[in-house]
Amino acid sequence: MPLTVTQVLESTAFSGASVVAGAKGLSNPIRWVHLCEAPDSGQLLSGNELVLTTGVSLKTKRERMDYIQGLALAKVAAVVIFLGSGFSRIPDYWRELADEWGIPIIVAPPDKSYIAVTEEVGKLVQAEAKIEGWRRRLRPESVVTHRSMAFFQDVLTGEILGRSGLELIADRLGLPSGGTFSAVVFRMGKEWPQPGSELYRVIAQSIEVINRSSLAAWLVPVGFWRQRITIVISTGDKDPAIELRTATTQLKRRFQEQFPDQGIEAIGIGRPYPIHEVPKSYREAKLASAAGHELFGSKPALIQYFGDLGLYRLLYAVEDKRELVSFYRESIAKLAEYDRTYKNDLLKTLQVYFRHEGNLRETAEALYIHRHTLRYRLKRVEELPVLNLNRFEHRLTLLLGLMIWQMLKGERESAFYPYG
Repeated sequence: MPLTVTQVLESTAFSGASVVAGAKGLSNPIRWVHLCEAPDSGQLLSGNELVLTTGVSLKTKRERMDYIQGLALAKVAAVVIFLGSGFSRIPDYWRELADEWGIPIIVAPPDKSYIAVTEEVGKLVQAEAKIEGWRRRLRPESVVTHRSMAFFQDVLTGEILGRSGLELIADRLGLPSGGTFSAVVFRMGKEWPQPGSELYRVIAQSIEVINRSSLAAWLVPVGFWRQRITIVISTGDKDPAIELRTATTQLKRRFQEQFPDQGIEAIGIGRPYPIHEVPKSYREAKLASAAGHELFGSKPALIQYFGDLGLYRLLYAVEDKRELVSFYRESIAKLAEYDRTYKNDLLKTLQVYFRHEGNLRETAEALYIHRHTLRYRLKRVEELPVLNLNRFEHRLTLLLGLMIWQMLKGERESAFYPYG
């Protein structure tokens, strides 16, 4: 498992540190540690960094607001503040945003320096990376005896590259010639056992589930240490979306029978591709499971097909996330800031308003507020970003801003683990 904020706090470098906000993010994984002092530091980060700062360069409230918002949008793991030269106390709006986005704010021990903390965390990250490398290399051959399953594991983890080579191996394994394959990711509710005989038993049970389903499908052990079950399904000539939903529904029922105490949080289905593009289907499946769980929040777990994500599919395809952050800032960032400052619900109001297609009566009833209150909130929604809900392009701007806001607050692991 990756190094977490909690594990770092247990190290000697953080003896005497205190968590003052964002405690729900203590399980955030840490990829590296950085010193960040500039107001626009967030634009230079790629996510899951442990950020250290004194705040000495953040002179105005606007700079401090831009700084913490930028870190939140970059999805950093946590922020460590060294009080003294820059900050004498943590601003309340920092605490509120940290609690909202699950980004722990940690006050560093007064006797520790930048350098000491950076060195200690760097060593911890490197040590965990070595352990993680061992976990990735571990192949439970005693259980995964079917060559095709081991083959798909190597395909998804990028150990086999090149179209001609993949097609040759697939042909020798007797996989459907010229066929297409789709990845399905089940996000489970609890951690699986650590590598060992117990984990192999879980894998064996999962294989049994697939065998009982009579599907042309293969379990892929990759992701088991991240509470995921990954399956590759061979798709036929029929409508693949319908076929895949039917197969996944069957698998879901059998997994619930086999693991009654585990629980399934989300299920994502990637679109079908030829063998050399199966990793793309795998990435889509992880994104679809994140969308179903984080964006729609359905219970029981929603089976989400990537091809049905609509506009979300286009937004997820944007490689330069800075463009999404920029759009968010220009559309609804002021609404989010207003909600935090005045304890209001403008964003929630806007979400419900769009969900009910602009019907004021239905929106007010869903929010349990009077229509006069609703009109007041919608007026504020229009005033802050200077947009008009009566104009289609302005409504679309707000809708896309909301969707990006939901995405940026969503699943960390889809970005942090490109394959695992």
